[in-house]
Amino acid sequence: MFYSVSMKLTDYDTCVYNITFFYGITRYTNDMMRLGCIRSIWRARVLSTWLKSCLLSSEATPSEYGRSMRIEEKMRQHIANGKISDAVRLFDGSRNGGNSWAVDGCYSQLLHMFAKHGEHEAVERLYQDMKQNVSYIGEGAKTTMIKSYCSRGKFDQAIEMLRSITNDNIVHHTRHYDYVITSLANSGLINQALQLFEEKLEKQQQSSLANKVDKLLSIDKEMIAALLNPYNVRTKENKQFFKGDFSMMSQSESSKNRLEVSEDAVRTYGRMSQKVFHYLEQAGERLPVKLLPVIHSRFNHDPVYHWKWCTSSVSETGTCSCCGNQLTSGIAPSDVHELEREIIRLSSSPEQNGSEGHGKSLDKKMQKELEDLKMFVNEQGPFDVIVDGMNVGAYGTTSSFTFTADRLIETAQHFASQQKKVLLIINYKIYIRSCTKDLHTKLEEVCAVFRNRYKNDDFYLLYAAAFSGMQQVEVITNDRLRDHRLLLPSNLWWTFLRWTRLNCVSFRSNGEGKLHFFRQKFDPVVQRCGNSWHFPAKDQTWRCATRLGEKAEP
Repeated sequence: MFYSVSMKLTDYDTCVYNITFFYGITRYTNDMMRLGCIRSIWRARVLSTWLKSCLLSSEATPSEYGRSMRIEEKMRQHIANGKISDAVRLFDGSRNGGNSWAVDGCYSQLLHMFAKHGEHEAVERLYQDMKQNVSYIGEGAKTTMIKSYCSRGKFDQAIEMLRSITNDNIVHHTRHYDYVITSLANSGLINQALQLFEEKLEKQQQSSLANKVDKLLSIDKEMIAALLNPYNVRTKENKQFFKGDFSMMSQSESSKNRLEVSEDAVRTYGRMSQKVFHYLEQAGERLPVKLLPVIHSRFNHDPVYHWKWCTSSVSETGTCSCCGNQLTSGIAPSDVHELEREIIRLSSSPEQNGSEGHGKSLDKKMQKELEDLKMFVNEQGPFDVIVDGMNVGAYGTTSSFTFTADRLIETAQHFASQQKKVLLIINYKIYIRSCTKDLHTKLEEVCAVFRNRYKNDDFYLLYAAAFSGMQQVEVITNDRLRDHRLLLPSNLWWTFLRWTRLNCVSFRSNGEGKLHFFRQKFDPVVQRCGNSWHFPAKDQTWRCATRLGEKAEP
C-alpha cells in the first residue's frame, strides 16, 4: 500500500514537498525506498535532519511540521534582525522541557546560527535536545559543536567530538582536525596541537575513505600559520603566551640571541618545524604567498640557530641561486620499481581501478583489453614516450571543446624526431571519427597506436608506463593524475606523486597553435638540501633558508 503526505509550507512561497512512503513486505525494501526518498529531495531547503526525522517518525502530523517550520522562520527573522535574545527565548519556549520539542526540523541550522552568534549556552541546550530526540546526528551538527567548543577553550570536548565522527564511521574529512589544531596552537597549547597534527597525518595514511574526499591535498593556510607562528611558544620568563599576527611581522625582525624557552619547548619547536615542512613537501604544491612571512619569522625566531632568508631563483637544472644546492631531480630506482610492481599488479585487478560500478561483464572485457595492452607493449615496446591522446587532441572549454588529430601528429613527430619510441593511447571511437585514412597513415609512421574502447585511458597510460619502465618513460599530458594515487597503498603515494611531477610532460599552445612541451627537471616542492630549506610559492618565486650557525647563549 502507499501512504502519501503532502503539505504546503505557508512561510515558504511556492515550496510544496511531497513525501511518499512505501511500506513493503520486507525491511530491506522499506529501507531502500527511504534512501530513494532522501535522494530525490535532498536539495530542498528543508534540512537533511528534518528529512531523516520525517522518515523515522510515525507519530508526526503535517500540522506539527508546519508549526515547526513557522517557528524556524521566526527564529531566522529574529537572527537576521540582530535580535538574538528573542530567537533564544523563542527557542526555549518551543523546547517543551527538551522532551518533545516542536522545532525538530531545523536542529542543525539553528545549532549553526546560535554558535555563529556566540549563544553557546543555547547551543549546549539544543545539542542535548538533539541527542534526546533525534535518532541521527549528522556530520554538520558535530562540526558546529567542535567549533563551539574550540571557541570557548573546551578542547577536551572538541577532541572527543572529533573522535566520535571517526568512531561512528561518518564519511569524514581529515580537515575536521584543522580547526581544532589551529585553535590549540593559537591558544599556546602547542604540544597538544602537534599531537593532534600527527594524528591527522596518520589518519591520512590509514584511511582511504578520508582521502577519497581530501583528493586535492589542499593546504589549510590558517592551520600551517598557527603551527609555525613563533609567538605561540611559551617562554620561561613569561608564563603567558606570546600573541602576534604573523601577517604583520616585519621582514627585518630577528632574534640575535637564543630565546628564553624550556628545553621541552626547543624540542617541540624543532619537531613541529620538521613535521610541518615534511607535510608541505608531501602535499606537493607551491605555497600561498601569504604563508611566506610566517615561515620567515619561524626561522628568525629559531631558539638555537641563525638562518639566512632570501628570495632566490632556481635554474633549469635545479640549482638554487642563493645557497648553490641542487634540488631533488629524481627518484630512487628501488622506489620506482616498487611503484611499477604495484601498478602491474593492479592491471590484473580491474575491479580496483574504478570499473566496479559497471558490472562484472565490463570487468571481463576490460581485463581482456588490458591483456591486449600488455601484449601490445611487449611486442612493440618498451616505449620512451606515451601520449595521452584524448588530453593532447582536445582543446577549448569543458562545454565546448574541439578534437583535432593534427595535434596528435605534431606531438608524435616532435618526440620521434628525438629518436624516441612513441606510443599513442586514444579512444577507439574518437580515433575513427576524427582521423582520416591519411592521418592514420601519418600517425602510424611515427608512433604505435593503441585504441582503447573503455574510458579508462588514464589507467592505461599508467599501465603502459609500468610495462615500459617507469624510471625513464615520459607521459605527455596536462592531466596531473594526482587522484590515481588512491589506487595505491599509502606508502607509495609520495613516490607516485613525485613521479607524476617529474615524468609527466606538460604542453601549451602559442599564438600560432604550435605546441610547446615542458618537463620538470627538478621537483618543485618544499624540500631540504644540505643546510638549506627551499619553499616554492604560487607566484613562481622561491625562498631559501640556509642555516648559518648557533645563536649565542643568553
